[in-house]
Amino acid sequence: PTLPKQRGLKASEVAEILRRDLVEGQYTLTGNLTPGIFQDDCRFVDPNNAVEGLAQYRKALGFLFDPAESSLDLKSLAVAGSDAIVA
Repeated sequence: PTLPKQRGLKASEVAEILRRDLVEGQYTLTGNLTPGIFQDDCRFVDPNNAVEGLAQYRKALGFLFDPAESSLDLKSLAVAGSDAIVA
């Protein structure tokens, strides 16, 4: 079942969810993120890849990292303006 999207959140609220997902859930290693803050057809881009869609992104993360052998250290996460988050 698809979970409802969380709409109308302030950028600071989304930033806190992302911080929690990154620090506690290690989402870039596990794919365990809060889907309610992303559109299902979102696009994820990093220097090496671009992935279309939330389901594809979560699947791709499963192929990239072994959570038992990998780690994530979040250096910073900040709200930039009214609608951007930089990590």
